[in-house]
Amino acid sequence: MFRSIKIGQKSNSRGFTLIELLVVTVVVGILGAISSVIVLSVLRSQNKTAITNEVTQNGDNIINVFERDVKFSSSADDKSTDSVTLMGKKNIVWSCGGTNITRDLGDGSGPKSVTSISVAVKSGTCRFNISGSNSDLVEFNFTLTQSSSAPSKSEFSIEVPFGTKVGLRSYGK
Repeated sequence: MFRSIKIGQKSNSRGFTLIELLVVTVVVGILGAISSVIVLSVLRSQNKTAITNEVTQNGDNIINVFERDVKFSSSADDKSTDSVTLMGKKNIVWSCGGTNITRDLGDGSGPKSVTSISVAVKSGTCRFNISGSNSDLVEFNFTLTQSSSAPSKSEFSIEVPFGTKVGLRSYGK
C-alpha cells in the first residue's frame, strides 16, 4: 500500500549486467557443444549405414548370381577351396583371388570380377566346398569389407560375412 518514491533518481534498466551476459554465453556455449556432438553422431551413423548397405547389397548380389549358376548346373568340381567349376550347358568357373571374386563363363572373354570396386573380399575368408551324398551340394562362404580406398576411420570399417549352400539340379534325385 505504500509506495516508495525516490525523488531525483532515475531507474537505469536499459542494459544487461555482466553476470547476465556471462550466464547467457555459457548456456549458448553448452547448447552449441551438445548439438555439435549430436550432429557428428548422426553423420557417423549415416556413414556406417550407407557403407553397410553398400557392402550387403554387393554380397547379396554375388550370392544370387552364384545360386542361379549352381541351380542350372548338373555337376560341380572343386579342385581347391578357392575355386569351383559348375558344369552344365556352359562350364562356369567361380574363383577367389586376392580381394576379388571372379566368374568365368567359359566363352573366351576370361574371368570377370563380381565384386564392385567399393568392396573387397577379406583375405582367407572365400571358400567353396562340395558335399552331399552325390556331391550335389555346393557351399560358398566369404566375408566382404569396405575397399582399401575407403578412409580408415572406424565408421568406414565393416565386415559382413556371407554364405550359402545350394543344391545342383540333380540334388535329391
